[in-house]
Amino acid sequence: MKIYKKDFTFIVDDVDDLKRKVQVYFQFYGFQISGIKNDQIIFIKKSSLITGWSFNPLNWESKVLVKYVNNTLKVSYSNTGNNQLTPFAFDKLFISFF
Repeated sequence: MKIYKKDFTFIVDDVDDLKRKVQVYFQFYGFQISGIKNDQIIFIKKSSLITGWSFNPLNWESKVLVKYVNNTLKVSYSNTGNNQLTPFAFDKLFISFF
């Protein structure tokens, strides 16, 4: 299986309580916090037998690194594909997800 990677950068107007909001957002979608540092959080989603058969990439094994730099949020997303969705489909999905 191939690893799909995508980077996003967001300019954030309202940085109040941003870290908590990001944590709540990813945990709502089933991600777990793997590590926290002053300026970054790592979220993971582990694979299982069921997720290997899922057609929803948001349910596949994934790792998300979120970095905070002033009013900029940098997100690096990677997941293990199932060789059924193209990178173009991933782009559209993750742009709408993030």
